[in-house]
Amino acid sequence: RRKPGSQVPDPTKSGSTIMNFEVAKLSEVPRGLLTGFAQVMLQPSALVGAAFIVGVFWNSYVVAAFGVLGCLSGVLAAIVLDYPEEERHEGLYGFNGALTGLGMSYFYEASLMLAVLVVLGGIASSIVMHRMLRWNMRPFTFPFVFVTWIIMIGLWIAGGLNGTVGTVPDQENIVAFEALSRGIGQVLFQEDVITGIIFVAAIALRDW
Repeated sequence: RRKPGSQVPDPTKSGSTIMNFEVAKLSEVPRGLLTGFAQVMLQPSALVGAAFIVGVFWNSYVVAAFGVLGCLSGVLAAIVLDYPEEERHEGLYGFNGALTGLGMSYFYEASLMLAVLVVLGGIASSIVMHRMLRWNMRPFTFPFVFVTWIIMIGLWIAGGLNGTVGTVPDQENIVAFEALSRGIGQVLFQEDVITGIIFVAAIALRDW
């Protein structure tokens, strides 16, 4: 029984507090997405991340979409699991998910099953990253490599996804500048000269 004179809890206020808390956390998502992409090249900058996403979209909007999906999955998993806020703001729970999405869509044709695997891979990469950070390790891209290999081995055993067709470079007509630019682009699985230039320009302007 309620004591005389005691205040009745206002359910609308408690609900409002929860709502504000959730909105505050969800507001991290755009920054987590951008800094997550930037951290692929160790750049904790939202602007660099935005440029990276533009560069990937320039070459392949399909691969870019899966990269964004993987990054968002990792970022949202870190928020839901309440991983350290500073680490989330630095983009540490986004870049392995981004690489998982980029890599998987580079090697396999786009499909609903691939999207599901990228989401699961992004979530798993955040869990592996968090555990390794708690062990005072420097994971870098190990979570991406580990999770992606697990998925690819599983697909190799079970089948179910069609692989993409790779290209063979013309070794007799290699241009040094193009090879260098494409090589930089390949850090995010992008064999494109313009994309590589965008990546370098973004990093250079941040360090200017």
